Amino acid sequence: APQPTPSEAIAFADQLEQLLSSFDEEERQIVDLKLQDFTQEEIAEKMACSERTVRRILKRVQSRLAREFDQPKE
Repeated sequence: APQPTPSEAIAFADQLEQLLSSFDEEERQIVDLKLQDFTQEEIAEKMACSERTVRRILKRVQSRLAREFDQPKE
């Protein structure tokens, strides 16, 4: 696949930053750790919470992202 143009890369980075800014601190930390390929068990350990909490937060983030990307753009 061809590389994105600089303007496409900037637009994506802006959209990602806007989405991440809508998350609370705990959600951002968990997303960051997940993007670094930590397992849910490792994330729970680092965040001092249960794996169930990590799964619940990731599901909430996933739902929010699905809603954002399913919306038609103007």
